[in-house]
Amino acid sequence: VPAIVEHYMEEVGKLTGRHYNLFDYVGAPDADRVIISMGSSCDVVEEAIDYLNARGEKLGLIKVRLYRPFRADKLLAALCKKIAVLDRTKECGSQGEPLYQDVVNAFAEAGRFDVKIIGGRYGLGSKEFTPSMVKAVYDELKKDDVNTLDFLKSICFRLRDEEGMMDKYNKYNTLLKEAKGEE
Repeated sequence: VPAIVEHYMEEVGKLTGRHYNLFDYVGAPDADRVIISMGSSCDVVEEAIDYLNARGEKLGLIKVRLYRPFRADKLLAALCKKIAVLDRTKECGSQGEPLYQDVVNAFAEAGRFDVKIIGGRYGLGSKEFTPSMVKAVYDELKKDDVNTLDFLKSICFRLRDEEGMMDKYNKYNTLLKEAKGEE
């Protein structure tokens, strides 16, 4: 199926002048941090990286144009060391969202354990996704010890703290530690 889709993407490109691939990359050719996403987030991410790269950052975006069947071999060209995979879904009970899982599996099956991959969510419940949120994702990727769970907590609470969620989260953690007998 991917070969058929690629063929017709080429045909559409010839007719319209808009060329698409299974994965399209935009950003710095030597990006040190990359977001992988699909759908509505890509325009916002691209706007943010254009702005940030013009100010000296080295950021990139991989736009997923065909998902499942997933062509992992086409994705593995990503040469940076830190990747955030953004999904617009929440999979309760799973270890990560679908795109994140597929990206992690693709890199693992290829033996690419040198790349740090974290997962995140955006736009749930029709919440807007803004360039400042994209910047926060790239800022999280700067950290040496970033992981998916801390990333989700940090981004969610830092960006949507109108209701004092960070205070509620900190209070919850304090009560949890007290209940466990931790300091």
